Amino acid sequence: MKFFNWSENSAYLTVSLQLHSNENARRVTAKYSLGLVDVYGNIRFSKSSKGRVDFIPQNHANWSDAVSDTLNEQIMVKRTALLSYGKVLLGDEDSLQVVCKLTLFDEVFSVPKLIDSGVVYEGRELVEGSFINDFVSKINGTVPDTIIKCADGKELKCHKIILQYRSSILDHATTTDLIFIEDFKYPVVKALLSFMYSDTISDFGEFADELLMAAHKYTLPKLKKIVEQFLSVTLDDKNAPHLLSIADTCECPKLKERVIKFVAANAVTVCSSPNFKTELASQPHLYRETVLEIFSKKRRLF
Repeated sequence: MKFFNWSENSAYLTVSLQLHSNENARRVTAKYSLGLVDVYGNIRFSKSSKGRVDFIPQNHANWSDAVSDTLNEQIMVKRTALLSYGKVLLGDEDSLQVVCKLTLFDEVFSVPKLIDSGVVYEGRELVEGSFINDFVSKINGTVPDTIIKCADGKELKCHKIILQYRSSILDHATTTDLIFIEDFKYPVVKALLSFMYSDTISDFGEFADELLMAAHKYTLPKLKKIVEQFLSVTLDDKNAPHLLSIADTCECPKLKERVIKFVAANAVTVCSSPNFKTELASQPHLYRETVLEIFSKKRRLF
């Protein structure tokens, strides 16, 4: 969609959504939303259905007038309001980006279909008989031969063979029966060991940043990716400076790129926060990378 004729006297820009019937469907319940997207990906001037709406199609025609206000949904934006956003809302050649989200529920077809996903085994059931499961079961039948002492003084018992095969760093520490991990406390080390034994991890949200640093230090790439993904999903304007710092420290290029783009898109909020300067004080190169991304984004606007 493009916005032409700047001098035109029309007071509004109208974006319409029309829903048409599906000849195979007998009854459809749906939710929908319509809006304009600015250059930062934020949705503006949006309009959504109020809860779920029932559509009852009639022989290849439009959706039934049973719910007349959903037959042709519209958002109307004043020209003055639209232009006031300038290059934030209008893209190249004054183009507009429109987003429409449609969610269907309880769609019923005349042909038979399965009512479930077809899954007969859950993830944990598939673990039985796997190499890691059989290997760990065998190991757990033996007496632990190593003690790890954490930064808070608490101890964990484990097997040298697990440390040797899972971590090249801890492998070098297995020359003794007592290993000191002085930079991570018991909950982090316990989660680290749990992953090394089972190849899975859960309930680490409270110390995810520390677990990422531990996974990086002790060369556990799969655990590192799992935690990196979790942190990426939890990114917001409050934790962005901290995540940028640890993403750089732990050499997580994908997470770092995502955080920098987020900071650039929310520069006013993030860069004015007290912890932005504090978190990046020892990593001045991150200031430069962030500023370059901000200016790069501005150049794309003009």
